[in-house]
Amino acid sequence: MTMQDIAAVKPSCARIDKQIATLKQEKSQNNQRLLA
Repeated sequence: MTMQDIAAVKPSCARIDKQIATLKQEKSQNNQRLLA
């Protein structure tokens, strides 16, 4: 992999991490609503 490839991949990985964190947060909020 060249440096350009790595630079291109990193931002998308960060974006996916953020999406996963958001989904986990929504899931836990939904679970709390069901339990309440």
